[in-house]
Amino acid sequence: MHPYRNMIRVLVCTALLASSVAALKTILEHPFLRTESLTKGGKSMLENLRAIPQVGGIFDEQRIGRHTPNAPVLITSGINDDTVPYGQARRLAEDWCGAGAAVEFHSNPLPPILQGAVLPNHFGPQLIDGYGGAAAQFLMDRFADLPVAACAFD
Repeated sequence: MHPYRNMIRVLVCTALLASSVAALKTILEHPFLRTESLTKGGKSMLENLRAIPQVGGIFDEQRIGRHTPNAPVLITSGINDDTVPYGQARRLAEDWCGAGAAVEFHSNPLPPILQGAVLPNHFGPQLIDGYGGAAAQFLMDRFADLPVAACAFD
C-alpha cells in the first residue's frame, strides 16, 4: 500500500466535493442562467467563440470521443439524466472499449425527479457515484496501481 494512500484519498475526495459544491452553488443561485445574459452583444458564449476562426480546430480536437484514452476511465451515468442522455454516455464507453481503452461504466438507477430541473437527474447521480464511493475508489485503485479490467459494464 502506498504510504500516502489515506492522505491522497482525502485530497481527491476534497477536490471532488469542492468542484461539485461550486457547481451546485451556481445552479442554485442562478437557475436557468443563459450565457446570452453575460455577454455584451447578447450572443451566447458558444456563438462568440465560434466567431473566432481558430476556435473551431480547438473544439474539434477537444471533442470527447474523438481520441481513445490511454489511461483507465470511469464513466458513470444516470439512466434518467436529462442533460447528458444515458445512451450517449454508454455509447462513448462502448466506443472507447471497442478502440482498446480500459473503461469502467456504471449505470445509476436514480428515478426521474423534476424532469428538466438538471439538479436531481444530472447532478444526483454525480453526487451519489462521486461521493458514494465509485469515483473515489476508482481513483484510489489507480493510485495504488491495482489492475483494471479491459472493460466493465454494470
